[in-house]
Amino acid sequence: MHVIRSMSQPPPPPPPPPPKKKKPILLILIVIVLLILIIGGIAAFFFLFKGLIPGIQLPFTGGETGGTEQQQQPPSTGISWNVGEWVRYETNQGYTLEIKIEDFEVKQGVNCVKIVQKMEMENGEITMTFWLDPTTRKVVWWHQLIKIGTQTIEKEGPGAELPAKNNVWVFKDFGKYLGEETITVPAGTFKCKKYSRKTPGGEIVLWVNDQIPITKLVKSVTKKGGQVVFEMELVAYGG
Repeated sequence: MHVIRSMSQPPPPPPPPPPKKKKPILLILIVIVLLILIIGGIAAFFFLFKGLIPGIQLPFTGGETGGTEQQQQPPSTGISWNVGEWVRYETNQGYTLEIKIEDFEVKQGVNCVKIVQKMEMENGEITMTFWLDPTTRKVVWWHQLIKIGTQTIEKEGPGAELPAKNNVWVFKDFGKYLGEETITVPAGTFKCKKYSRKTPGGEIVLWVNDQIPITKLVKSVTKKGGQVVFEMELVAYGG
């Protein structure tokens, strides 16, 4: 009689662990770099504007010292808040910027002008909405929406908590008046008043036309150390 003994088989090897999901480090780095570039562009653009809002002042220096000061001739001081008016600019940093008076709304019990400012670039956009008291020109409320790739950042709050206090584009004055000059930009040919303002390490040159809504700005060139670091031109406007 033959006895057949069963031979125990060794257990199968355990399955390999599932591959770990790689964190989107590259995407995060790209987003960080883009945000740095964007913030740099925003700073360059908004450095043009000295806010009329109390407590919000940009680091402008005074006018040029030495030599003969030419007469300062800011444009008309009255600002019209016409719903539907808009301006659009293109920059040498590869993005466009549009500012629009969208509506009148009550915010925090104040009848405000609703102003939407949108910056569009290849990989995303930044939208800042301001509710501005047209009488005092104070920001009552703001909302910020940043979209870069699949990343979205959204914030809002009262005017005293603006994420960047230089995000105020209302002109107080344009600086030193240099005379009149006719220039051509993508939006057309304009007879402009030309201004210059000293900045730390450089200057900003502005071409202004009173017929342009909201900002009155046709073109700006920011120079530092004699080199152009930021340039912006009017592409279109309406309302």
